[in-house]
Amino acid sequence: MRIRTLRASYGVLLLAVLAAGHLAAGVGRAQPADEREAATAAHFERIRDDPAALAEFLARMPVGADLHHHLSGGVRPTELIRMAAPDGLCLPVDASAVWFLLAPPCGRGRRPVGEALEDAAFHREIQRRWSMLDYLTDDASIDRLEANDHFFALFDKLRGVQGKLAELLAAARSLAARGGVIYLETATGYVPDPAARNELNASLRWNDDLTVLRDTLRADPRFAEIRDATLEALPRELVRSDGLLGCGGDDPDPGCGVLVRVQQTTGRTLEPAAVFAGLLLAYEIADASPLVVGINFAGPETHPVSVRDYDLHMRMFGALAPHYPDVKRSLHAGEMVIELASTLGAELHIRRALAPAEANGAGAHRLGHAVALQADPDPAGLLAEMKRRSVVVEISLESNRQLLGVGALDHPLVDYLAAGVAGGARHRRPRTDAVRPETAVRARGAQRRGDLHDAQGARQEQHRPQLPAGSRPAPPAPPPRRRLRRLRSDAVGRGGALTPRRRPPARSVAHLLRSSGRTGRASCRMDPGRNPRSPGPMSRPLESSIA
Repeated sequence: MRIRTLRASYGVLLLAVLAAGHLAAGVGRAQPADEREAATAAHFERIRDDPAALAEFLARMPVGADLHHHLSGGVRPTELIRMAAPDGLCLPVDASAVWFLLAPPCGRGRRPVGEALEDAAFHREIQRRWSMLDYLTDDASIDRLEANDHFFALFDKLRGVQGKLAELLAAARSLAARGGVIYLETATGYVPDPAARNELNASLRWNDDLTVLRDTLRADPRFAEIRDATLEALPRELVRSDGLLGCGGDDPDPGCGVLVRVQQTTGRTLEPAAVFAGLLLAYEIADASPLVVGINFAGPETHPVSVRDYDLHMRMFGALAPHYPDVKRSLHAGEMVIELASTLGAELHIRRALAPAEANGAGAHRLGHAVALQADPDPAGLLAEMKRRSVVVEISLESNRQLLGVGALDHPLVDYLAAGVAGGARHRRPRTDAVRPETAVRARGAQRRGDLHDAQGARQEQHRPQLPAGSRPAPPAPPPRRRLRRLRSDAVGRGGALTPRRRPPARSVAHLLRSSGRTGRASCRMDPGRNPRSPGPMSRPLESSIA
């Protein structure tokens, strides 16, 4: 039996009240789930206007699933150092050099990565180079374009360990478990032999007839070998990660309890023939493997090639979709501020990602980030279409703050909530006792909307509490028109420069968060032809399916 669990619910991290009794004072473990849930809802109402209590509530809340996770970017630098050390990989000594992992031997001008396990100063410097440590503050002097470039460069720097799939999965599962995650959906472009893939890409010739190009690739034995090797390696590496975590032993790592599924990704910054080959490979792997629940794009959306070929890329997604009707598509789209979207001519990126195949669009079931909502010529119409299709928006507030300089109160999250679009803020557990005020704000909005879901299929009934029907607020009033205005080309500014209109003050945002209740949840409907004991599909986007 094949189980696919590309989750649909409302959040990027589906915040499930798995142990609701621990969150409300005086609630014992033996209480039924509905009583625990009611007590938790009552406790939340008591602390609604206490930011400190709200922050503590969120910090203690167990987490259901992480749906927006990049495998090589979701592992801490210390674990990456441990992976690189046994292979003798090196780093340049020159502080001005780009710190790519280099193959041994570590001669002049290079230093073994493993030395960082004993040298604290070297370890700290690697952490700076391999993380966003320098960009965590809200300092206005930080160049967010520089932060964006730094982030995306990290993936190239770590190519030396990206082939260690089992080790990466084990580290990611262990970290996820410590954060209360029970379902991890991670994006990776893993293939066992990257050199073979690169060789194939270099030999390809573009053909604007995508049907001919698909047939040519599928007839190429090199393509078939890469696909089959990847399909064989994925389950093997997942089992190896079990071994690394000690699963089944006397002292297993908590990560053994984390269910893992994969989104197969391909890069969007390559030449068209290579992008198409990677996309076709992702479709074929997702169609054949029960471990792969969907496909996605990787790489910066603002890269010159990504911008130049965006419409072509969407046409590729749409052209291949009819051949693989069961493969779900989650796309990064609109991951930029509206001023940059206008400058790059990327105002329609979100709309094009959602457009159906017959309109040369990608027909995405789920969107990543979608920050540039207001750059669209008709954001109100776009929101209505997203709601109609039950498209889920994966919102990563912390990532958008660090890379784009967009804080929670300036974020279109409020627009999505007010319009009733399925979406939620990705939550990371704080690494210190301090919780950012915006974290409390989004906790307030998420709980009010009742968007606390479990990772269905990952745990049994005790992990399936739902807020009592009577506690769900009435549907929200139509969003104020002022929230839906776009960046106009005639905006006031010096020298004709575009100047976005100011967003409502924090009080208005808080009001929208409080009043943006939604009566419905993603329904868990069973397909009559499927196994009734297994989780059925969610309402629409990236649904679970069993084949």
